[in-house]
Amino acid sequence: MKPEYRLSVDYLQDWPLNDIMLPDPRPDWDRILTPELSTRLFAWATFFNDHVDMETGMFGSELRRLQFDQEGAELLHELQQQAGHLFDFRLVL
Repeated sequence: MKPEYRLSVDYLQDWPLNDIMLPDPRPDWDRILTPELSTRLFAWATFFNDHVDMETGMFGSELRRLQFDQEGAELLHELQQQAGHLFDFRLVL
């Protein structure tokens, strides 16, 4: 059974995989993922923190929420393509 990582963002989090919560050793994402995907993962977390209200959890517009959800689905697909042979991934929006 492969380890499963959750793809999600929480407030003030800059990396959207829950690898910090699982037992060591943490994956060497720099060797496993392309730099482009890593950049997109960080950008997705930044988008969340820039646009989500910490009190209400609302994005301020339906378009922003849709953009966030769509990018999450695309990131999940890319993670599965690049590292699905090593890990399982689950998107939590």
